[in-house]
Amino acid sequence: MATEKTKKAAAGKKKATLTVAEVIVARQKEILSDWVDNIKSLAGTRTLELMTDEQLYTQADGLLRALTKAFGTEQYVDIDTVAKNSNLC
Repeated sequence: MATEKTKKAAAGKKKATLTVAEVIVARQKEILSDWVDNIKSLAGTRTLELMTDEQLYTQADGLLRALTKAFGTEQYVDIDTVAKNSNLC
């Protein structure tokens, strides 16, 4: 049987698990920067002429915010849950 001291030591060693939403929030700037850079490097010249950098960043940011909100519910079985209960769609 574990002693009280052993239980406290084990509890202190438990690693906190982050949700997908928490990871997105924590790394939001990096994710946005990478997305925008990748889109710019992969998109054709004509595509980039149709959208300003600000529009591209705004749309990428909006998508990331929607993903954060969706993952924040942690309703992985019914992916429409957020759409039904928000004004995202």
